[in-house]
Amino acid sequence: MLSLIFSLLLGGGAFAADVPAGCTSSRNFSAEAYKIWIANGAKASASVEQARGPVVATGQRIELLLVSGESSSNGFVKFDVATPGSYVIVSDAYPRMDVTELASGTSFNPVDFGKIRDCGTVSKALRFEFAKTGSYSLGFVSSQGQSLNFMIFKMP
Repeated sequence: MLSLIFSLLLGGGAFAADVPAGCTSSRNFSAEAYKIWIANGAKASASVEQARGPVVATGQRIELLLVSGESSSNGFVKFDVATPGSYVIVSDAYPRMDVTELASGTSFNPVDFGKIRDCGTVSKALRFEFAKTGSYSLGFVSSQGQSLNFMIFKMP
């Protein structure tokens, strides 16, 4: 029994050591989200039209290719909210991100935002409150290049 407890303590400590300190102290990012962030991401190409954006999964890092423009890159993806609550969108760049409910056309403002420091490549986080289930559009505008990584995840 003592060896089981000792092995659990060692295993838990090994994971905690792999998680940068900023991931455990951020109000918009957790150690569990970081574990997903560093896993292999899915690839997607954004659409220039909101209605034609590809549907991306929540709870998974997405390697997104934006549509290249003259001074910036942009594009749209869509995602579904299956359970109402707090969702955070994080990115490794600092793009402008706009969220719109597709059924009503209502734009959403983040309820919390900020930079995430000391958490690997995660740089920016926006938290949104979704009171109902549905499909949403996420628009990006970035002056930092044509590709970025992002993730949408539900906060506990």
